[in-house]
Amino acid sequence: MNHVHSSISSVSTDTKGLKKIQRPLVILPTFNEADNIIQILEAIEELPIRISALVVDDSSPDGTAEMVTNHPSFDKNIFLLK
Repeated sequence: MNHVHSSISSVSTDTKGLKKIQRPLVILPTFNEADNIIQILEAIEELPIRISALVVDDSSPDGTAEMVTNHPSFDKNIFLLK
């Protein structure tokens, strides 16, 4: 089983001059995590606060990146760096 490590930063969003809102960003480095990534993303979405997730995929041949881009929250709270 591969281990997924995360770290927390904050993301600032600015919508047309409105007050900036900061929220946590979880960075998920992945390689061959297709069996786990959906469960991990769903667990993040179930947290009581709004959190963004940046999945950093290291060219996984198992379809990890595709699973992330097909997730309903992709490009809203879930992002991908390949």
